[in-house]
Amino acid sequence: MMIRPILLFGSVALLSSCAVFGGLSKDERERLAEYQQRASLYWESNSFDQSIDMANRGLEIESDNYRLLSTKAWCLYTLRDRAPDNLQRAEELFRQAWEQRAPIDHAPFLLLGYGKAKQTLGYRHKIEAEILAHEASNPELEVTEQTTRRNRAKEHQHKAEVYWADAERILSTLLKREELLRLAHKSLMEIAVERNDYAAAVKHGDLCLKRSRVEQEERQAVIRESMVADDEIKARRQLAELVDQEIRVRTALAEMHYNQGNYEASVAQLDELLRLDPTRSADYYNRGKALEGMNRREEARRDYLKFLGTTALPTSDDRVIHAFDFTQSI
Repeated sequence: MMIRPILLFGSVALLSSCAVFGGLSKDERERLAEYQQRASLYWESNSFDQSIDMANRGLEIESDNYRLLSTKAWCLYTLRDRAPDNLQRAEELFRQAWEQRAPIDHAPFLLLGYGKAKQTLGYRHKIEAEILAHEASNPELEVTEQTTRRNRAKEHQHKAEVYWADAERILSTLLKREELLRLAHKSLMEIAVERNDYAAAVKHGDLCLKRSRVEQEERQAVIRESMVADDEIKARRQLAELVDQEIRVRTALAEMHYNQGNYEASVAQLDELLRLDPTRSADYYNRGKALEGMNRREEARRDYLKFLGTTALPTSDDRVIHAFDFTQSI
């Protein structure tokens, strides 16, 4: 689940709109303002198709409107799995808005959206590179065909690196401005994970969690103190989304720590994951593996037993077999 940013615009954006409005009739200005407002409201209510429709109507009046380009781009990015070209279309719209200003003058949500679009495009190229590299290893292929696939894999991997470098540059602007820090650090952590950059992944993951704690405390304060039911409901929903994101970040960090042989750090993340959600059966297995790596065998056995008692995996699964064999060996 991705927590969506509220589409807010700073004074720079408003000044730009006012300047462009000067070339429009009164009726056009009024309709454009209405389309901007309705596009944002539809976005915030998850009505993405309606938001795109409002953005399209406004862009017919003003084709380079910063706010509408950005809103439509975010909608297409959110709907990227619905149609194959939505992600590329989103990146192109973000780029059109991006080219209107210097990086430091952009609205925060534009920087986040453009960065995430670049990040996701990089991930898609990496997947394509992995598929081609796997195909190239097929001994039944002709040597020339193997070479062609390897070269194409290298091209896709290069494109992935270019997209990720662009994403890092864009998202780093948010860090410099201290805006949307949690979301920016999360994306930068994800990029580092894809690159197997352990140090960067841990750095950004830890900073994401630090900011998440602050935001969770803010939502908890609203829940305790609010006398307005709607405010409490909204805060509870946001808190649930923050906890869900924390689980995703800690899961990624636990895996990276384990793969690097840093079992103690992996256990620390898994402790927190199981505190947040004690029903996560797979994490009892994961913690058992990390504890086993530290030779804390009795603790590992307890986690394996908990895993075996809660998992829905078949008895033929390698994890089930390993956990069972380990518990029988002590």
